[in-house]
Amino acid sequence: MRKEERPLLAHDYEQQQIDDHAVFEMAQKERLESAKLSYQQDLDTKRRFAHVMDDCKAYRAAFSNERNEELAKKRDETKRKFEEEKLKRREAVLKVREEQGRKLEQQRWELEEQRLLGEERLAEEQYLTERKVYAKAALQLNIKAERRRLRAEAALRAYLRRREEQIETRRAARRLNRFTLADTVNPESLRRLHL
Repeated sequence: MRKEERPLLAHDYEQQQIDDHAVFEMAQKERLESAKLSYQQDLDTKRRFAHVMDDCKAYRAAFSNERNEELAKKRDETKRKFEEEKLKRREAVLKVREEQGRKLEQQRWELEEQRLLGEERLAEEQYLTERKVYAKAALQLNIKAERRRLRAEAALRAYLRRREEQIETRRAARRLNRFTLADTVNPESLRRLHL
């Protein structure tokens, strides 16, 4: 910048401030006038609508009552539907629980039946096992008894044979005694003795 322009800068700054202030003042006046005008228009509108206000309030009250009645009806309908759904849900839940209870009871019954069948099978198997054991023991006893009987019969036959031999020996001795008494031994009588 040149030296001559420096003093002009201060003067130009002051002039710009004055212009800005004037523009600001003018903008403020316009805004104030605009606000007054808007306020006046609002008051005029309020005066014009003042006589309609009673009708508007009546309409709003009627509309509000109508709306409240509709809402009350909807609320009652919704409550009724809710209660119906609640009842249906409760019945469905009770039905499901009842069905589950029946299924549990059926399962318990089937388990009990299987347990009883298992016990019956086990008892039958034990009975058959014991029967086999008893049959085997009886067979062994019968075999032992048969052996004892056969031994007893053999012993009896042996005893009878010995008794017969003893009897025969005595008879032979008696016969022999008879012959010795006669002091004559007849070879023919000896032969008869041995026959």
